[in-house]
Amino acid sequence: MNRPSRPATLVAVLLVALMTGACGDAARGGGRAGATGVLVGRVTAGPTSPVVTPGSPGTPQPAAGITLAIARPDGTRVTTVTTAADGTYQVTLPPGSYEVSAAALPPMAFTKQLPRTVTIREGAETRLDVSIDTGIR
Repeated sequence: MNRPSRPATLVAVLLVALMTGACGDAARGGGRAGATGVLVGRVTAGPTSPVVTPGSPGTPQPAAGITLAIARPDGTRVTTVTTAADGTYQVTLPPGSYEVSAAALPPMAFTKQLPRTVTIREGAETRLDVSIDTGIR
């Protein structure tokens, strides 16, 4: 019977270990390589008129063009996403925890809802809706 030599066996074991290590934890946030979840939401802004009356409560409107920054817990920015005309946004992310903040808001506008920490789970949709106060009074 022909048995492989010790050096050949050692090389084979090292190659398997190297290949296994190269395939694992590719997302750097844990989970499998290619595993993702989705962060979705809608940003609204209000009031939209300086006079709010009992018959016109100043219903918040979709906030288009608002840029949200997505960062890891250590503050490293992962990406940004900008709201569509209807105020919605969607971004695909590897599973993990992220801090969502407003990258820029219109003058006088503010929100107490950001920054906010969200947890993205593999194959799941995480929703974060945000209301912006326009500062109009």
